[in-house]
Amino acid sequence: MLGVDERDGSLRFAGTVKVELKPRPLAELEKKAAKLLRDDPPFYNPLPCEKDRDFVWLAPELVVEASFLEWTPSGEVRHPVFQGMRDDKPATAVTEETVVDVDEPESLPQAKGTTRASPGRAGTLVIAGVKVSNAERIIDDVTRLKKIDLVRYYDEIAEFALPYLKERPVSLVRAPEGIHGELFFQKHEERSKIPGITRLPVEMHPGHPPLLVVDHHEALIGLAQMNVVELHSWNAVQPDLDHPDRFILDLDPDPELSWQMMVDAATLSKVLLDEIGLKSFI
Repeated sequence: MLGVDERDGSLRFAGTVKVELKPRPLAELEKKAAKLLRDDPPFYNPLPCEKDRDFVWLAPELVVEASFLEWTPSGEVRHPVFQGMRDDKPATAVTEETVVDVDEPESLPQAKGTTRASPGRAGTLVIAGVKVSNAERIIDDVTRLKKIDLVRYYDEIAEFALPYLKERPVSLVRAPEGIHGELFFQKHEERSKIPGITRLPVEMHPGHPPLLVVDHHEALIGLAQMNVVELHSWNAVQPDLDHPDRFILDLDPDPELSWQMMVDAATLSKVLLDEIGLKSFI
C-alpha cells in the first residue's frame, strides 16, 4: 500500500503497487517491515475491510519510488510501477508530486507524407500541434504496432471521423499498458488535460464533471497521445442529449461462429431495417 502526506500532516492512502525485489533485498525489506507492525491503519482513508482477507498494517516509515500514469480524482496513483526502495529521504517528505511526461532517450525523424508532423524535443514528435511522447512504445505485442502508428492512423482518418464525432459526448477506452494490458473507461477529463477537447457545460450532466466532445483534429491526436484505443460516442448531439438521432446495432458473436455467418447476420439486419424505412449502414 502507498501513502502520501497531506499538508496537515495526515497520511492519505494513494493506491497499491507490486514490489519486485531480488531475494536478498526482499529479505531485508521483510526484516524492516517486521519492526514496523501496528494494529490500526496509518491512513485517514484506509481501504474497507474485505471478507476472507487480512491487512497487515505498518508504521509509515518505508519509502519507495514508483512511476505512474496520473493521479485519479480520488487521490490515488493510476497504473503504478515499482522502481525501487529509497533510503535517502524520510517518509514525512513524501507528498503528492506533479505528473510529468517521461520521454524516450532517442529523437524520432519527422513523419513522412504529412505536413502536420514535426520533430519536437528528444523522444517526441509533434503532430497537429500535439506533442507525442514515447512514440516507439509497442502497444500490441502480436502485430508489434507502436504508439506512433495509432497516432498517425488517427491523423489520417480525422477528416472522415470528425463529422460523426462532432457535438456528441464520448466515452473513452484507454490502454496505457497496451491493448493486452489493463483497459479502463473514461468519461471526463480528470486531471490530465486533453489538447483541443470540447468540454460541455456541467448543466448538461448535473452532478458530474463536464462531458467531453471531440470536435477538432487536435483533440483526436490528443486522445491517441493518451493511449485511447476506442471512442464510444453518444447517439444524441448536444444540447439535446435526451433525444437520440441514431442507434447502433452491435452484434457480439459466439466465438464458435464463423465470420461468414456474421456477415450474413449483418446483411440480414440491414435488409430488415431497410424494409421498415430506417436508413442503415454496415
